[in-house]
Amino acid sequence: MKKKKLSPLWLIPAVVIVAMVLWCIHFPLTRIAGFSKSVEPLHATVFFDQVPETPAITYATDDPEQLRELAEQLRSVRGRFMGWFTSITYNEDPLLHLIVVGTEGNKEYSLSLSADSDGYIYIQRKHTQLRAKDGALYDYLTELVAEGEREAARAKEEEMIGEKAAAYLEKLIRARNFFEDADLTEGTVLTADGYDAEKTVMQYVVYKTEWLKEYHREKREDSSQQANVQINYLVKEIKVTDDHAVLTIEEDGPGNMWGIYTVELIKVEDTWLVSSVEHGDIYSREGMVIHQYREKMPELYEQARAEIFSFGDTLSVQVTNVIKTETRVLPAEDNFEYEVYTVLPGAEIRVVKTDMAETSNQGLVGDWAIYDSSGDYTIINPDYLTKSIPITETTRGIGTESVCVLVFELYTGEG
Repeated sequence: MKKKKLSPLWLIPAVVIVAMVLWCIHFPLTRIAGFSKSVEPLHATVFFDQVPETPAITYATDDPEQLRELAEQLRSVRGRFMGWFTSITYNEDPLLHLIVVGTEGNKEYSLSLSADSDGYIYIQRKHTQLRAKDGALYDYLTELVAEGEREAARAKEEEMIGEKAAAYLEKLIRARNFFEDADLTEGTVLTADGYDAEKTVMQYVVYKTEWLKEYHREKREDSSQQANVQINYLVKEIKVTDDHAVLTIEEDGPGNMWGIYTVELIKVEDTWLVSSVEHGDIYSREGMVIHQYREKMPELYEQARAEIFSFGDTLSVQVTNVIKTETRVLPAEDNFEYEVYTVLPGAEIRVVKTDMAETSNQGLVGDWAIYDSSGDYTIINPDYLTKSIPITETTRGIGTESVCVLVFELYTGEG
C-alpha cells in the first residue's frame, strides 16, 4: 500500500498554535535579558530622547537603596515574547530609555530598556525582543526623570546662591580692607520688609564692616598697591532648604588674607538675600547679639562703666559694662558681705591680680575661681592675666571654696 504524504499545510495550524501558546505565556520582563537575582546593579541612567525644543533631562544614580528599588520594579513586570528580528514601534512621543550596568559574578552586566508614553516596555536582547505593558513601571521611570529635572534645578539654584554669596562677601571684604565704596545693604535683607531679626544681624555686619574700614584706613593710609590684589572665594559647603541657605566659603588670598566664612541667605518673594555673615571674632554671632542689646538699650550702654573690684591684696579684677553696684549680706553666714554687680550683655572680666600657689604637677594654680550657676567652676590661672573673660547668663561670680565675694547679675532689659 502506498504511503500517503502529509500535506505541508499542517504546519500552518501548528505554527499558529505555538504562536498562541507563546503569546499567552507571560514571562518576567527581565528573564530574557538575564536580569537574575545574581545581578548586582551598580549604576542606572534614565532619560528621554532629546526633543529639539527641550534639552534632555537625565536621572542617574549609584545609590544602593535606589538601585534595589529599581531592580524590584523591573523584576515585578511580566511581558510577552514578541519574536526574533523585530523592530520597536511606538507613537510619536519621545521614547524613554533605561540603562542599568552592574556585575554578575565576575562578569560585567548591562541592560537597556525602552518605554513609550502608552506604557509599552521593550527589551531587545541580541535578536530577541520582549514587550510588556506596565503603566506603573512607566510612571516610576518618568518620576525618576522628573527627579532629575528637580535635581538639575536645585543644582542650578545652588550655583546661583553660591555666586551671590561669594560676590557679596568679596564686596564686604574689599570695602573693609581696601576702602572701596560699596552699598553693603544691596542684596541683603536690609532692603526687604518684615524681617526685623535678620535686619538687625545685617545691620551689625554693615556697622562692623564700616568700623573696621575706618580702623584699617587709619592704620594704612595708602592702599593703592593692595587694591588690585586677587582674592578667591570658594564655596566649600552649601545647605539649602525651601527658603534658607547656609554656605561655608573659603577666602583664599595672598599672605594672611585667608579665612572661613559662614554666609546665610533667605528667600524673600523668590529672591535670595544675604541675612548673615560670620567669621570668628569679626562677625561673630555673640557680637551680633550684643549689638542687638546695644540697639535696644542705647541709654544704658552710654551710662555703663568699668569697675575695679579688689578683695584684700589677693584679688583685683576689672569688670566692664557695669550699671549698678551694691553690697548684700548673708545673716546666716555671720553677716557675710559680698558685692553684686549688675552688668549689660557684652560685659567682661579682666584679671588685674590674683594670688597663685605653686603645685608639683600643675605649676601655678590660682586661689580664686569663676563659678557658674550650676556650681561648676574654673580656676583663674596665669592665662587669665592676658585675656578677657565674658560674663554670660550662666556666670555666677568670683570666689573660693564655693563662696563668691563678687556676684554678677546680667540685665537684658527684661524685669
